[in-house]
Amino acid sequence: MVIRSVAQPLLVVAAALVTGAVILGLSGHNPLEAYREMVDRVLLRRSGLEESLVAMSPVLLAAIAAWIASRVGMWNIGIDGQIVAGAVVAGALAPHLAGLPPWMMWLVVTVAGMAAGALWALVPGLLRVRSGVNEIVTTIMMTYVAFSLASWLIKGVLNDATMVTPATPIIEVTRRLPEIGATRIHAGIVVTMALSILVWIVSRWTAAGILSRVVGEAPRAANRIGVPVDRYVLAGFLLSGAVAALAGVSEVIAVRGSVQADWRPSFGLAAFAVLFLARRSAAGLIPAAFLLGMLGYASTVLPRATGVAPDFFPLLEGLILVFLAIFAGRKVMPTRTSSAVAEVRR
Repeated sequence: MVIRSVAQPLLVVAAALVTGAVILGLSGHNPLEAYREMVDRVLLRRSGLEESLVAMSPVLLAAIAAWIASRVGMWNIGIDGQIVAGAVVAGALAPHLAGLPPWMMWLVVTVAGMAAGALWALVPGLLRVRSGVNEIVTTIMMTYVAFSLASWLIKGVLNDATMVTPATPIIEVTRRLPEIGATRIHAGIVVTMALSILVWIVSRWTAAGILSRVVGEAPRAANRIGVPVDRYVLAGFLLSGAVAALAGVSEVIAVRGSVQADWRPSFGLAAFAVLFLARRSAAGLIPAAFLLGMLGYASTVLPRATGVAPDFFPLLEGLILVFLAIFAGRKVMPTRTSSAVAEVRR
C-alpha cells in the first residue's frame, strides 16, 4: 500500500514530463537541454532551492485550504478569490499600522486577512448547507467578484498615487516578514510548513479530525451517530477560506509588499495538483507542493536560459492533473464509504 501511494505520483510526474518533452520537441526546443537546465538551476543551486521554497509557500497554503474543504466533502474552487481577499485586506491595513511594532502589524493583518477569506467562503458555504447549492459553481462566481472588487478598490480608494501602476501603498522591506539568515527563506515559509504538519496531526489524532473524515466520506452515517454534519461542513469551509487568504497575506507582507490592481493569482490549479499528487493525504502535501514550487520558480528562470515559453510550466501542472485523472479514475474524487465510520467505532 505504501509503495503504491508513492509509485503512483511518481508515475504521474514522469508521464507529465515525458509528454512535456514531446511538446517541447514539436515546438522546436531540445527537451533534454531544457530539463537539464531546469535540474541545474532549480535543484543543484542553493538559490534555486531557496526560490523554490518561496514559490512553494502560497501553493502549500492553497493546497492545505483545498485539503480542509475536501476533508468535509466540499470542493473549494474559489481559492484564488479568497487569496485576493486576504491580500487586499493586508495591503490596505498594513500601511496604516506604521505605529505598531512589526510583529504586531503582522499579527493584525494576518487575523484580518484570514477573517476576510473566511467571510468570502461564507456565502458558498451557507448556500451549500442551507439550500444544497453546488459550491463549485458559487466559489467560481465569487472568485470573479473578488478579482473585480479588488481591482476597483485598488484603482480607487486604496491606490497609492506614487506608484507607476495602480497598487496599494508598499510595505517597507524592514517591516516585512524577516528572512532566515542570509537566505531568501522568510518566516512565512516556516509557519506554512508548521501549519501543514499541524493539520496532519489534527486529522490523525484528534476527535475533530476523525469526525471530519466521517462527515466528508459518509455524511448520512455521521448523522446517524449524532455528528452535526452541517456544522462541520460550514466550519471546514470557512477554515479553508481563511487558510487560503493566509497565502495572500503572506505574499503581501513577505514577498510582494503591495497588491497590484491587475494581480490575478493562479494558485488554485496548483493546489489541486498538489492535493491529488498527495493522494488527498495531509502527510504528502509538503513534498507535492515543493515539486510545484520548483516548477513555479523554473517558469521564471528557464525562459531566459532556454527560450522555453513561461506558459509551458502551467501546462505541466495541467498535464499532472490529466494523468492523475487517468491513473486514479474515480478514486480522485471523495468516496462515500463506511471506512471512516469504522475508524470512529474503533
